[in-house]
Amino acid sequence: MKEEIETPRGNSEWMITVARRQQRTIEEAERILEDVLQMGISSVDIEYREEICYDIEGLDGYYSPGILRDFRHFFSLLYYANNPKMYPNLVAHVSYLLVVVGQIKEFLKLRIEGAELDITSMVESHIGFWWKNINLLEYKMYEKGAEIIQLSFNSTKDTEKMTFTDKGYWFNLKTGKIHYVCKIRPAKVVRFIKGNDTEPEVVKPKLMFVYPGEINSRIRWKEAKKRKVKSSDIKTLLGNAETDYAVVVNRMKESFKDPLAEPTPAVLIKLHKAFINGGHLVLEDGQGGLLTVMDLPEDNAPTSELLRAILPANPEGYALLVEVNEDIQSNLFSVKPLSIITSNRIIRLLY
Repeated sequence: MKEEIETPRGNSEWMITVARRQQRTIEEAERILEDVLQMGISSVDIEYREEICYDIEGLDGYYSPGILRDFRHFFSLLYYANNPKMYPNLVAHVSYLLVVVGQIKEFLKLRIEGAELDITSMVESHIGFWWKNINLLEYKMYEKGAEIIQLSFNSTKDTEKMTFTDKGYWFNLKTGKIHYVCKIRPAKVVRFIKGNDTEPEVVKPKLMFVYPGEINSRIRWKEAKKRKVKSSDIKTLLGNAETDYAVVVNRMKESFKDPLAEPTPAVLIKLHKAFINGGHLVLEDGQGGLLTVMDLPEDNAPTSELLRAILPANPEGYALLVEVNEDIQSNLFSVKPLSIITSNRIIRLLY
């Protein structure tokens, strides 16, 4: 049974103080962007790139790590300003930054003026401020008595950033929501930092903190008990899976209108039929709605072929945890499979 949780709102003096710091960061980021556009993207030479790099690294990475991350990516794309194949990616990212900077500026302006804002919004999440426990407690961004079950886990390495990212999707048995747990470990000190891992049991956090976010919000906890997975847990998973793919697609379309939205949100869908079309596995719901199974672009952990190999001819009643992706050029919505939920167990396609 899904529970409705009140959306945290508020605007304390602490948040206004933080907003002023963030406002200075976004104004500096906007200046960097305007300077590049005024000069012309294709006119950026090595000397100017070094100046841009210096300015970007001067952005506040503590109060606004999301902004810093976006502009570091922008800087990396500037190396391909004169590459015809990569230039469209650079232009697309610049367009994205222009929208993002505008949304964040307006959001911070309202906060500083004292407006009561939704602190679980994607704008709040995208700024990326490192919320402390005391802040999450103040705005009641936590759950007591939660029971969560891990549906998928994967660890990836980013050779460019020299980091390992451990990410797992978790299903909240009480609310029906899908959350994620994420830990980023610098490669230089990876052996000194304990990573996350696959968890086969149901976890019962004493206090589960829920970060700002919409479709999949991030969670973490310190203390927790565990118990074995019961048949009733599997029934809860299957009972919460989306049965109408059109509803999923419409929800994603609405979400993807916002450039700050999660690029590949995870959802749990019910299976009815599956067949091959054009070399791809296609899923069909009970109403005739279709979803194409495809790995994500530049995916370092493909799973679509594995799903084709193990999915039974009649998957009726199964559920599938997927990440949804939209191809902007073709307007095609596809899904990457992460885990299969059968009548009695969870089959992970990633470890």
